[in-house]
Amino acid sequence: PDDVQPDDVQPDDVQPDDVQPEDVQPEDVQPDDVVEEDAPATAQVSGRVWFYTTSIGTYATNPLAGATVVAEAASLTPAADYTVTTADGGCDDWWSTGTPFDCGEFLIDDIPHGTEMILRATHSATGHPDTLSRIFDVDEAGHEVLVVVEQALVTALLTEWEITQNADYGLVVGILVRNVNPDPTYDMSGTDTCPGDETQCELYGFVGNATVAVEPEPGCTGCNQIVYFDSADYTNIDRTSTDPAQSLFFIANVPAVGVDDPYTLTVTSGTDSFEAVDFAAEGGNITYLLLIPTAG
Repeated sequence: PDDVQPDDVQPDDVQPDDVQPEDVQPEDVQPDDVVEEDAPATAQVSGRVWFYTTSIGTYATNPLAGATVVAEAASLTPAADYTVTTADGGCDDWWSTGTPFDCGEFLIDDIPHGTEMILRATHSATGHPDTLSRIFDVDEAGHEVLVVVEQALVTALLTEWEITQNADYGLVVGILVRNVNPDPTYDMSGTDTCPGDETQCELYGFVGNATVAVEPEPGCTGCNQIVYFDSADYTNIDRTSTDPAQSLFFIANVPAVGVDDPYTLTVTSGTDSFEAVDFAAEGGNITYLLLIPTAG
């Protein structure tokens, strides 16, 4: 080292022409040398599960703790890596405090970008149908809401509507809303309705006077029976479009199809535009479709 002194190498001794582009070959820079720390390889899906159950001649809705939620796609293996249990925080008083609560919440992480998937919610007790979500791309996920329905309530509704349930077919439950609030707060002061400020609710802004259609339309007899829920009289099945006060609809006895060859549901509305949504159906289970208008 003592043989080379700082004064021996002057800036003028190294000219730009001494380094030519040909001196750096492509193989000198490998892909591993460039790390995109700001581009995560996976996404997550979060949301909440609710439970509809019979209660004193009517029905009650509560966030559901202890339910199993699974993200399902052919590429998501093993299934255990994409299975979670809904939270139980604040389940005793979620409806009365006026503060956000964790009850029924779930989060599934590490889902590869671009995954076409569904969510499945299963009650911790046996005897209730599973609930499937729509088919969606994980990168298009929002605050995903799923509703598990007590079998006794399903049976009671279909009986009231004089619809015979086919155990080999599925049931679609859908709702049209303009807004989803991932951090709802409730203070219902003894009532069984949404608070006076509807924006505090998880779902608000019902879309009335809309109709739905399913393609391909099954060719079987007594299947694909659409009922638009009547909030003033739940026994009434004569509505021909969604109720502005509670825009629920039901499609009973939908023949089972898988995610590889799904149904497509479209919504026709005079006030809002909805994208078509694909969904699967399973015998004895429920498909829940939360439908939100496109922006603009």
